[in-house]
Amino acid sequence: LKAQGGCCHSISVGTMRTTTASQKVTVHVHNALSGNLYATVLVNTGDTVGRCKEIVEAQSSSRLSSLLCGTLHLAESLTLTDCGIHDGATIQALEVSPEEERWIENLSKGWGFKAIPREMQGNRRVAHAALAQNSNSFRYFPEELRGDAELVLVAIERGGVDAFKYASAELRANRKVALAALAQKPSDFWHCTEELRGDAEVVLAAIEGEVDAFKYASAEVRGNRRVAFAALAQKPSNFWHCPKKSWPALAALFQGRDGSARCSMRCW
Repeated sequence: LKAQGGCCHSISVGTMRTTTASQKVTVHVHNALSGNLYATVLVNTGDTVGRCKEIVEAQSSSRLSSLLCGTLHLAESLTLTDCGIHDGATIQALEVSPEEERWIENLSKGWGFKAIPREMQGNRRVAHAALAQNSNSFRYFPEELRGDAELVLVAIERGGVDAFKYASAELRANRKVALAALAQKPSDFWHCTEELRGDAEVVLAAIEGEVDAFKYASAEVRGNRRVAFAALAQKPSNFWHCPKKSWPALAALFQGRDGSARCSMRCW
């Protein structure tokens, strides 16, 4: 495994049998190059990846950048169980390099993400540091990082106005990511995939702040009474975008709120 700006260690995982309800896991940390043992730590299978990393760092006196399974970075919020860590499994760790630390420090001093050397722009710790300073940095991330759900969610939560727009097509089809984006910026509905425009909850989230979202929802969702009534409450003229077969029922429900529905019924 090639480390990104740092030394790589192999972490082999094997379980210890205990009498407690919580399963314990013994983690052996080895230097990938020399094979020397750095530390053996005991963690719970329910511990997060971040907690596991902290324990390894404390006992090995090493600073780790991230944990990986193969080439996949393990999100620190996930538990070892979530990551499929089991008897005999092997994960890896990247040690923080001086180069990585230098660019993270430069970012904290106000450097822009685009000033970072291309070979360091794919480093996840550097990316996180960039988002901490400027959430709009996400648009400049390399393609592989714009397909990282954890990073796009961090960018969205920190107010990155175009984070969802520049996320990978796969993430723009991700319901969790889309709902997080719409909560911050309802107009991100225009960047949702066609599949999500057929999701009632996604459309409802968009309607709250983007009154024209209903018009571009799928026909099935526009026929959903709950969604249609929410759309009418925001913009009565959305009545025209409801399926005609639903007009009588919607007009009755909406009667008294606004004259548009009744007028539309008379015209029809």
